[in-house]
Amino acid sequence: MTHLKLFLVIAVTWVGCFFYSSVLDTPVQKLKFQPGSEFANTERVYTFEVPEDGSIMRFDVNGRLALQSWKSLELMVFGPDEQYLFTIKDELWAESGRDSDGSWTEYRDKIRISQRFPQKGQYTAVLYDEKGPHRTGSGSEYYFRITALKGDSSILTLWLWVLGIILACYVFYGSNYLENKNDYKNPYLDKSSVFSGVSSLTIILVVVLPAIVLCVLASHKSDEPINWVYVSSSHKSISSDRQMREHSLGSAGFRTSGSRGGK
Repeated sequence: MTHLKLFLVIAVTWVGCFFYSSVLDTPVQKLKFQPGSEFANTERVYTFEVPEDGSIMRFDVNGRLALQSWKSLELMVFGPDEQYLFTIKDELWAESGRDSDGSWTEYRDKIRISQRFPQKGQYTAVLYDEKGPHRTGSGSEYYFRITALKGDSSILTLWLWVLGIILACYVFYGSNYLENKNDYKNPYLDKSSVFSGVSSLTIILVVVLPAIVLCVLASHKSDEPINWVYVSSSHKSISSDRQMREHSLGSAGFRTSGSRGGK
């Protein structure tokens, strides 16, 4: 197989994986974002449905804050049996300043965290937030929702990077040849190339087959139990309080009569 054919196989595989990854990252059902101010630091809880065992759920937060302000969010998640599972902690912020290169402005106005839930059912989330500086009043609203995704697109991320790097190398060396075609042989047509003796079957086994396997795994919903303490040790935005895990939603002093999320 020549370099050109190999390039085309890898390119088509990358495009296919990228498209399928985008499909998996699509919500199963479109739910409206809810104002954080209606749930945070109140007795109102947010309930969400995990439609199938092993569903991937995504926690979305959107909100552009006023400059020189921040908002810390804490979302406690309880299972169908009202037992505490884990807590999501993250921040939105907006900063501006001036340095040797001039003035600058930076925002963090989106939070996206995906997590697999092994058991279907109705879950409950309790939201807390804290803002600063306290003099900031306007421009601090944010909106959130929790939705089920069609699959786990993160499984394809590494393979997309690998194929992308290979394609980038091909483009780099291909353009280098075009600029110096009088000094170099054409690597795409050179029959003595190391790839000229590689069969199409080998390329399929090395490039295409792993992509197919990863796509199947990404769409598979595993109901294998989760150790939330272990998850918290490997995810910087998720924590699982051992003491809280001994309590339920009721015993922790929360009220379960909340509005349905996404309605």
